[in-house]
Amino acid sequence: MVPAAYTEAEQRVLASTGRIITPSHLERRQMSDEYGVPGERVRVVPRGVESGLFPPLVRSLRGAPLLCSVGSIKRQKNTVGLVRLFAGVRARHPDARLRVIGGVQDEPYAAEVRAEIRRLDLDDCVELVGYLPPSALSGALAEAHLHLSPIGLRDLRTGHLRDARRGDPERRPRSAQRGGGVPREGPLRALRG
Repeated sequence: MVPAAYTEAEQRVLASTGRIITPSHLERRQMSDEYGVPGERVRVVPRGVESGLFPPLVRSLRGAPLLCSVGSIKRQKNTVGLVRLFAGVRARHPDARLRVIGGVQDEPYAAEVRAEIRRLDLDDCVELVGYLPPSALSGALAEAHLHLSPIGLRDLRTGHLRDARRGDPERRPRSAQRGGGVPREGPLRALRG
């Protein structure tokens, strides 16, 4: 639960910021609905991809679908929600696997994640990899058919506040500055059945 003082501080910062950049239309609507930020002050700029490190891949879904998620295991990243989402994928694709890449930042929450994996009988198909150095991360992502990121507005708020404090509220992804790309479609359609 986010403390009320934190939410009030967010509201003050967002109200005093001239322009806000967010990566999705959903977050733009949430800022408007939850904080009253006028839509014209919020610009949607999708997250960029470092195409030199993560070259775009086009692949078909042959064999067992491998999904991955990169992020620390902590409540804010909603890893339990990710596991539950994967259980639904697994129900439609019994051979699917999930690889969670990221260190544990909240051990009690990580215990909840492991318990949920056991409760949903996913021990044989969910792998908690732990931290990977950047040099190994691109290879791990290249093996996956789909990358999942189960975060929401509350996770991004910390970044908005940090950037506003630094005087950098309009930070843009490096690849967006160089004309890099963000995939508009992915293999999710193949998983829908």
